[in-house]
Amino acid sequence: MYIDCLFGTVSTLVVVTTVTPVFAGALFPIIYLYRQQQIYFSRCYRELKRIDSVTRSPIHALFGETLDGPATIRAYGAQISLFDRMTRLVDTQQHAYYLLQTGLCWLAVRLELIGSMIITASCLAAVFEKRAFLEGDPVFAGLAGLAISYSLSVTQTLNWAVRVGSDFEANMVSVERIRQCKYQVLAYRRNESTFICSLTRFSTDCNLESEAPRETPLDNKLDPGWPSGGGVEFLNTQLRYRPGLPLVLKGLNLTIPPRSKVGIVGRTGAGE
Repeated sequence: MYIDCLFGTVSTLVVVTTVTPVFAGALFPIIYLYRQQQIYFSRCYRELKRIDSVTRSPIHALFGETLDGPATIRAYGAQISLFDRMTRLVDTQQHAYYLLQTGLCWLAVRLELIGSMIITASCLAAVFEKRAFLEGDPVFAGLAGLAISYSLSVTQTLNWAVRVGSDFEANMVSVERIRQCKYQVLAYRRNESTFICSLTRFSTDCNLESEAPRETPLDNKLDPGWPSGGGVEFLNTQLRYRPGLPLVLKGLNLTIPPRSKVGIVGRTGAGE
C-alpha cells in the first residue's frame, strides 16, 4: 500500500510538471515541507504506538487469565476486583489510544494543507503557462484540466502514503518487543550502552544460536552396542547457566556406576 500510494503521488507530480513546467518551481518547497512533516510525525507516531502496545499487553494477559480460571475466580469471589482491574487497564490504554488518534488528526490537517498548496500551485501554473506561452492553444486547455484533476486527488494519496508508511514503521515496535524479550532471556551481561543500542537497532546479536547437530563424526566412531554398561563419568566438568554468568560447576569429577540411582540436590535447577 505504501509503494502504491508513493507511486500515485509521484505520477501526479510528474503529470502536472509535464503539462505545466512552471509548477516545478513550487514543487521543491512542497516536497521539503512534506518530508519534514513526515519525519516529525513518524517519530512521534512510533513512540505513541509503543506506548499503546505496552498498555494493551496487560489487557490481553488479564483477559486470557480470566478465561483460563473462571472456577478459581468464582471460588475466591474475585469478580469485582478483576472487573475493577480490567477497567483501570482499559482506561490507561484508552489514554494512549486517544493520543494516537490525535496524532493522526494532527497529520491530516497538515497534509490537507500541503494538498491544497499543490492544487493551488497547479492551477496558478496552468493559468500562467496559458497566458504567457500558449495563448489560444485549444489542446493545452484539456491538458491543464487533466493536470488539475490529478492534483485534486493528490491530497488523499498523500494522506495514505504517510499513514501507511508510518504504520509500517510503528508496527515494527511489535518485532522490537519480541526481540527484546528474547534478548533479555538469552543475552549475557553487557554494558548499558551496548544493551540499549542492540535493542534499538535490531542487532543480529539477539538472534538465537543454532543448536548442535544431532549426529557428529564422533558418533560414527562409537561401538554399535554403546552404551553397554550405563555408567556416567564427569571429568573436570565446568558448567554455567548461560554465557557471561559465573561457573556453577567448577571442575567437577564424578563417577556414577551402572545400575545406580542418583539424586541431584541443588539450589536451583535440580528438579524433583
